[in-house]
Amino acid sequence: MLRKRPLLCFKVGRVDEMNLLKRFTARLKHYLWLVLALPAALAVIGFLVPVGSMPSSYQAQATVQLGNYEDPIFNETNQVMLMLANAPFYQQQLPQLWAQNEQELLSEVEIRDLNNRLIQLRYRAASKEEAKNGAQAITDAFLNADRQHYERRKRLIDQTLSQLEKEKTPASDSAARTRFFYKLQSLKLTMRPAQQLEQVSSSGASVTTLSSKKRAVLGAVIGMTLVLLAAALPEFIRKMTRWELNNDGCGTRLQHSDFGNHTDVLLGKTVQQTIQSVRAQTWPYWELIIVDDASSDRTRAMLREAAKEDARIRPIFLEENHGAAFARNTALDHAKGRYVAFLDSDDCWKPRKLENQLHFMEMHQYAFTFTGYELMDAEGHLLNKIVSAPKRVTYKRMLKNTIVGCLTVMIDRKQTGAFRMPNLRSRQDLATWLSLLKTGLVAYGMDEVLAEYRISGKTSLSGNKWKAAKKTWFVYRNVERLPLIPSCWYFVHYAAHALMKRMIST
Repeated sequence: MLRKRPLLCFKVGRVDEMNLLKRFTARLKHYLWLVLALPAALAVIGFLVPVGSMPSSYQAQATVQLGNYEDPIFNETNQVMLMLANAPFYQQQLPQLWAQNEQELLSEVEIRDLNNRLIQLRYRAASKEEAKNGAQAITDAFLNADRQHYERRKRLIDQTLSQLEKEKTPASDSAARTRFFYKLQSLKLTMRPAQQLEQVSSSGASVTTLSSKKRAVLGAVIGMTLVLLAAALPEFIRKMTRWELNNDGCGTRLQHSDFGNHTDVLLGKTVQQTIQSVRAQTWPYWELIIVDDASSDRTRAMLREAAKEDARIRPIFLEENHGAAFARNTALDHAKGRYVAFLDSDDCWKPRKLENQLHFMEMHQYAFTFTGYELMDAEGHLLNKIVSAPKRVTYKRMLKNTIVGCLTVMIDRKQTGAFRMPNLRSRQDLATWLSLLKTGLVAYGMDEVLAEYRISGKTSLSGNKWKAAKKTWFVYRNVERLPLIPSCWYFVHYAAHALMKRMIST
């Protein structure tokens, strides 16, 4: 995906060399009265102010026995769970429900594996009736789709049996024909469609309330967190945006300027490096789909030229800028391969990236893998700073640490089934990984540096970091629908890991 990005130039001055931790401690001592007063004040407010019950939520559930007619999409538990956790099923089978509740429908649905081809479908809503109707509608839609596939399979077997009965088979083939005939009859006898085992039931309202003591503790924790953030953020913002300290200790932001047409020159240069890193792969069987998200004519001409030089390169040109999610989904729709990987227009792969990662996945039969990556500056010079890949990342670990770099991911769509990225302006990759991991998949890390991540221009501004933090919080609360306290817990871990990653990259 190609996106325009303004080229910013900063005049760098002499920076105060005072240790960051010492400045942080000094700031806390300077505002000691606030350190003590704010948590205490919020604790008192939390204890005294009456808080009513939060709106109730109801949950309805249905248990479904999956069918048995040799259809992997509808008969295998992991494939069914993946199908019911993604938008295409609801867009096709429940268009009215999808149109009414497009933004929140997926987050209200939960699918659980009960083993032995049993799944439990749960649906949350504001009222008991709405929850039961929603759960029943989704169950009926799945059963109807399953019944259609079952009937199609059954008709095919009946037609084959009828044809075998009419055909005259040579004596030499009679035994094989008879075995095949009885095998089909046996399969027909054991075939069955999916069925709902019990009526939809709803649980009582889950009312979330906090006692006065708990509200007081929560107020004190929030107050202390705000104090620590107020003391720490100015120092990290100073570091991330390259503030210059004058002798009087005041911060002065350095001037920046937009270089206009030079944006396309820089962009074109990085795109060429990115394409070349793919063409240099030791694994030759790849297809490079480049989605141009309404960039300049100069960039488009360069992409057309690259496609002429290498038939494996397929550029797709969008007339309007739709954002990263739309561009990546467009690429996913056009991708023909079993394995898919992602690469932004200013990052690069090491030559053995595809070969080594494919071998790693096929050797262990992994569906979702990622690797370590190395940081480079705007000019493509490696900084000898590496972000390593942990051995495995589960759903909860991903919530705590967004360690998976999009440029290192490779997914086996034969195992995961078709998937799409949610229509978010940013952090759509995080939401996608969480959606896949939530089905029970595990992301396995390959402890090998196989990609190069360009940090200049997209991670150097504090505004981008702040926006990323806000978007991560949005994913917690609005996409994953996590309650407030677990969201705070995961966000604290995320912030700590983000700061550590920032220290590595500076």
